Amino acid sequence: MPGSNFQPRNPVITGEAHYKGKMPVDGIISGQLHAAGSNLTVKQRPRKMRSESLPELDGEISFKDMLRINGHVAGSVFSSKGTLIIDESARADAFIDVNVAIINGTVNGDIVGRERVELGLGALINGNISTPKLSIKPGATFQGDCRMLKAESV
Repeated sequence: MPGSNFQPRNPVITGEAHYKGKMPVDGIISGQLHAAGSNLTVKQRPRKMRSESLPELDGEISFKDMLRINGHVAGSVFSSKGTLIIDESARADAFIDVNVAIINGTVNGDIVGRERVELGLGALINGNISTPKLSIKPGATFQGDCRMLKAESV
């Protein structure tokens, strides 16, 4: 309806959501989020009245191929074969267990990278890392312990 000032109640999606194809989201998602396709993108409207410390997604996030985080998430992120990319301005207060983790933002929590973990120059890690391959670029900050895992044979 043109000219309508529709104000959805938050959260817009609560509970479990399954969808095949593109899913535009303009709001807050609460509950479990699974991406069955190759990519998942969640865009948030800029926060004006909410606290910046509240995560945009809070819960268990699992995906298959690739997940890029551009905002603030909390809880846990899992993918046995996928690649997680955390952008420079992003923050994850989460336990992360993925195949490949490419971190350029802030992570408060432990990271398991089954294949490798890459820390970019803007990475700020407060937690432990377990992986067979670790790359840390100059400028990254890592506060925690590192445990080198044996590489899984293919």
